Amino acid sequence: MGKEKQLEVKFDNPVAVFYSGNSITGKVCLDLSDSMKVQSIKVQLFGEAVVYASKKPGGLRIGYRRSAQRQVYIDESKCLFGDATSSGKYFVLPKGLREYPFSFETFSNLPSSFESSMGYVRFWCRASLQGRWKTLHSNKLPLTMVGILNLNNVPEAFVMQSASLNESFGFLRSLFSCASGGLMVTVNLNRGAFVPGERIIISAEVSNYSTRRIRSTEAYLQQNLGYVNKGVVSLYQGISKIGRIEKPAIEIGQVQNWIREELTVPALPPTNLATCDLIKINYLLTFLINFEGVRSSVLNIPIIIGTVPREPNRETSVEQPSAPDSVVPSAPDIQQILGPPPSYEVCVGMDTADFGDDDNSTAEDDNIVNYRPLYPTYPSIISGA
Repeated sequence: MGKEKQLEVKFDNPVAVFYSGNSITGKVCLDLSDSMKVQSIKVQLFGEAVVYASKKPGGLRIGYRRSAQRQVYIDESKCLFGDATSSGKYFVLPKGLREYPFSFETFSNLPSSFESSMGYVRFWCRASLQGRWKTLHSNKLPLTMVGILNLNNVPEAFVMQSASLNESFGFLRSLFSCASGGLMVTVNLNRGAFVPGERIIISAEVSNYSTRRIRSTEAYLQQNLGYVNKGVVSLYQGISKIGRIEKPAIEIGQVQNWIREELTVPALPPTNLATCDLIKINYLLTFLINFEGVRSSVLNIPIIIGTVPREPNRETSVEQPSAPDSVVPSAPDIQQILGPPPSYEVCVGMDTADFGDDDNSTAEDDNIVNYRPLYPTYPSIISGA
């Protein structure tokens, strides 16, 4: 590092999680072991979405970075000390520790941070020491952006969700599985939109009128991903069997009831990352009926995962406008959300990021590895109707 004993970015928010539309404030800390000539000290805020081209599910093309689809959300730099121009003028900094505060305003429609092998949404701040003609040293610090998906504006957050299945075993299935009769399933959910930490209440009735024993029934959240590259959408299965609940066997002619079983939504990125055009995420509540020796029967109910919970004691949604509202929702003030503020947790099963391995990094950034974004989680919330 030379004369720089320390050059780093420190956010005022110690967890480094920011809601879209909020200010990002912090300071650049510089500690010199000796006096040093510099042109300027700069800080940069950068955010982008990247989707890689794929050859087949589970594999990436050689040279996939050259064929990536990219969307830059924010790229703003500020000069904290010295000359922001390229005039060649320089200043002498004496040795010792100095701190330079900074503040960035963010757009209110930024998507949530996300990591996967096929693409990502990343945000970071970089501090740099600029010499006359080159960057002398830089250091980068990742941050998590939380896009706004407010459940108070989502009708599914106020309406029970139901699905049913009446399946008769036809001739071919009866012939090859030695099963006949049928299956009747009804599944009810307390509603269709949640934030992490809330509990999905599952009630179900499974009637086994077939001649086959049902080995088990299970319910879980399924994440599905879509990546948009040059107008083509590639679909992949994301995290599977999230929060899985399993019930025992159902004998021939018997009925099994699920009575208000609770599936807690863990830390997850929101549906469609709130506002991302290149990476699409959706969730299903999957209810699976596993027969012995026969393919499973399945019911899927769409689920929306948001980032801002319903207001307490609010039972109905606002009337929806006939045309889309062009006004982008403002960032929530966590202090104004009734009840305890959220914690911020890592999504289980998400890929880690190497923030030193992108087109905007320098060699000094290569120590930033194994980063995973954090998502707001409301562990105190117990979902009602």
